[in-house]
Amino acid sequence: MNLSVYSDWSKAFEEIDTWEIGHIDELLISSMEKGTIDWTDGVAQRVTKRLIDTVNKRLEKLNIFYSKRLAFTYNPFDITSLLIIYRKELILIKRLDSLSMLPEDLRNGLIKDITDYAKKVQKNLEDNAKKDLSGELKRVVLSYRVDNI
Repeated sequence: MNLSVYSDWSKAFEEIDTWEIGHIDELLISSMEKGTIDWTDGVAQRVTKRLIDTVNKRLEKLNIFYSKRLAFTYNPFDITSLLIIYRKELILIKRLDSLSMLPEDLRNGLIKDITDYAKKVQKNLEDNAKKDLSGELKRVVLSYRVDNI
């Protein structure tokens, strides 16, 4: 898939919006990483809005997924799997925020936003893990960091 006009980019973002958590179409993401677009007034705003909307939808979907799974997760193996999925999703979002078709200043700002978000999530996980008297949760949270993106 050769992405070079807004309609192609919009279709790509729509495709990502349909993905379940944990699903990544590497072919589409690779095409997006190689894609281009004329960064002109109008197009720039639409592409930026569409990208941010897609990222926000992924984060919302990820948080719902995480909250539902965490409520029924009782052993370290399940928590480890959950943290790995969470980190993979954050890596996907960082890849979207790093698309070469974006101007450098926008790209850097988006990357900073997702990196800061990941650090905040990691800190919350560590704070919650302190409540586990066995220390097992803390070990898992520190071993499978979601901010390692």
